[in-house]
Amino acid sequence: MSLMDELIRRTVIDQLRRDDRLDASRLTVEVKERTVTLKGEVSTGSSKKAAHEDAEGIVGVTGVKNQLHIKPRIRIIKTHGKTLPRKNILGTQQSD
Repeated sequence: MSLMDELIRRTVIDQLRRDDRLDASRLTVEVKERTVTLKGEVSTGSSKKAAHEDAEGIVGVTGVKNQLHIKPRIRIIKTHGKTLPRKNILGTQQSD
């Protein structure tokens, strides 16, 4: 990896970590010849778009390959000892 690619990688990672629109803990960033590849999982389409925008906005980046997968977070709610149907963050019921 060239020095420029490493600098871009570190800058993209820093930007992703600062972005409140997404959780960067499940993302990886690769850079080759100033093209950024984003891999991992995000919980929404808007998070996927935000990550792409973050990478694209870094000085020196010539392209972004967004290979992020959308995997909604699942919540299990217990109330008074009973488990309610699981719902994702969009509120739609999940099948078991």
